[in-house]
Amino acid sequence: MENLKWMKDDRLQHIPASKLDFLQKLVFDTNQISDKEKLPFLLALANKAQKEKMQFSKDETFLIIDVLLRLHTYFFLLLTF
Repeated sequence: MENLKWMKDDRLQHIPASKLDFLQKLVFDTNQISDKEKLPFLLALANKAQKEKMQFSKDETFLIIDVLLRLHTYFFLLLTF
């Protein structure tokens, strides 16, 4: 799946896989389900993150945003040429 490519970025190697999996589900997997299923899906995802006491540091947040933006920009540029 192309959406998993962002998780393989070398700069993300120090971020636990559980956090990356959470973001994969939040950002990409919600696009694969119907609107009716989204609220229960997001609530379950939020509950799981809360139980695991998942938090992202400021550095992790900025790095993840940078990786996603660069990937998005790369695909946008490919589509425009």
